[in-house]
Amino acid sequence: WTLMVWSLVVGSALLLLLKNWGTFFTPIGDIFTPERLLGMWIALVSLKVIHEFGHAYACKVLGGEVPEIGAYFIAGTPCAYCDCTSSWGFNKRFERLVVVLAGVYVELFIAALAVFVWAIAPSASVQLIAFDIVVVAGVATILANLNPLMRFDGYYILSDILEIPNLRSTAQRLAISLIKRIFIGVPMPATRFSPGMTAGLIVFGVLSALYKITIVMGISALLATKFLYLGIGLAVFYGGMEFYRVGKNVGNYLIHSEEAQIHRVRAGALATLLFAAAPAFLIFVPVPRPVMALGTVGMEQEASYYATGDGFIESINTQPGDVLTTGEPIAILSNPTLEHNLKSAEYELK
Repeated sequence: WTLMVWSLVVGSALLLLLKNWGTFFTPIGDIFTPERLLGMWIALVSLKVIHEFGHAYACKVLGGEVPEIGAYFIAGTPCAYCDCTSSWGFNKRFERLVVVLAGVYVELFIAALAVFVWAIAPSASVQLIAFDIVVVAGVATILANLNPLMRFDGYYILSDILEIPNLRSTAQRLAISLIKRIFIGVPMPATRFSPGMTAGLIVFGVLSALYKITIVMGISALLATKFLYLGIGLAVFYGGMEFYRVGKNVGNYLIHSEEAQIHRVRAGALATLLFAAAPAFLIFVPVPRPVMALGTVGMEQEASYYATGDGFIESINTQPGDVLTTGEPIAILSNPTLEHNLKSAEYELK
């Protein structure tokens, strides 16, 4: 019966969302304002606590143990976690998948309730809060937790379906072995996987390594549209750290490893290419000074204002370029319902 209730609520919310798709996603353009970011940050922290309790209770109900629950930091944000590794001892795969998916279907239920709140919200402020909860509990949860390229719920689902423990490290080892084979000539080690599975794991290993960098750079680009130096700083810091880490590991391998010593000529040529020729190319290749690019001139700072109550616009009292003072009306709204209630109250008072 619980599954029936969940399906009814989530399905109804999805139909309501599809019916009002264009109206619902109107506030997405103002999502990078400080107030909205703070609200979504609080929603993220709170919802991830509920998400992890979903895993914990599912594991307990099916007979597992949850010895630890706590929090760790992702990009400076405290995110809850719980130890449900005992669920890997369940004999039925269905029960293991129920535990792994528990956090997602709990958050989707909350997102569905937020859609209903959005539909009947008495004010624009409540609608914005409900919208942000839907984005964090629904859209972000599906894109992040069910994505197998990150070590979240979707990763463990794929690992269980393929029956490959330590899926990510296994796939990245195969990808690194292929790179060694192509550039240095080191033979690839024998594996228990078929050629098709090996190729798929290599692709997965490469994508999982690039995905995190892509996400961080994408977030940096979005931040740069509102906070230029913050976005650039994040991209430079993370890109520099990754470049240093990869360069250090590759350099140690090419110079000190026994495999590279066996193929000394190719390893030396590759090291020279990476650590001498590539920087020299970036420094000495001539780049034209003038740069022509299309652009759009906009306001340096923009802010969105929402009415605290419902109504119809009667008149707009401002024009583009006007300087406003505190308390000055921007627009006049009329609300027939409130006017009717006011007249009724005056009549009853008389």
